[in-house]
Amino acid sequence: MVFGPIHPKLQTLDSLNTSNQRIRDMMLGKLQDEIPPAGIYIWVDVRDLALAHIRAAERPAAAGQRFLVTAGYYSNRELADDIRDQLPDVASKISTKGGEFPEGGMSLILAPFPGFMPNSVEKLLLTRFMQATLSTIIRERKTS
Repeated sequence: MVFGPIHPKLQTLDSLNTSNQRIRDMMLGKLQDEIPPAGIYIWVDVRDLALAHIRAAERPAAAGQRFLVTAGYYSNRELADDIRDQLPDVASKISTKGGEFPEGGMSLILAPFPGFMPNSVEKLLLTRFMQATLSTIIRERKTS
């Protein structure tokens, strides 16, 4: 999932991208009964993804390669916990049930990405990503 700042000229909340719709739905109380599983358990900050695109275009060594750019793993439960911690005024609208990592843990999550080495992207593209956390992104959204 791609998280990060939203476009400053967003017309309506319905125009949000899929990742930010999850945050919106939690904040509006649409997930009061139970938090659904994430489905995709890796995430990236949109600013890091944009930087990776630029660096890949600039580096001849990146030609013809595919990159999995990720800041790490998350579950919808962690996302909900972060929202409750950062935005206590909406905490009562968010369920505390569900949203955990799937049974089978990381081996199940990483199965579609054999040989995945997160640091290899930074090394090849000669860049260091922001190391943002979901809490950081929610805190930024709260202050903007």
